[in-house]
Amino acid sequence: MNLNDPFGRLQQKQRDSYETLRGSLRSKGVVNRDAADMVLKNMLKNALLMISLVVLVVVAAAFFFPDSIAIVIVFAVMALFWIVTTALNGYRLVKRYIEQELPG
Repeated sequence: MNLNDPFGRLQQKQRDSYETLRGSLRSKGVVNRDAADMVLKNMLKNALLMISLVVLVVVAAAFFFPDSIAIVIVFAVMALFWIVTTALNGYRLVKRYIEQELPG
């Protein structure tokens, strides 16, 4: 029994996330390492693009609305945290898919 997850909810959620990703990757034809590596590369590219957009919005807001920069920065930090967390979770799940499902 894990004291951080006594009822196994987190473990079940992670298992469900992996199964969903696995089904999605298979339905998209990701059945070899090259295709999976391309998925990882695209995930990184998309995350960097989203981070760039958030930074651009913050800079534009600072220029046009200097009085409300504090609230913009708070929302930007929340958005950046969400983007990074989502990208890392997705990256981890795709790496797990590569290790468990694809021949090496």
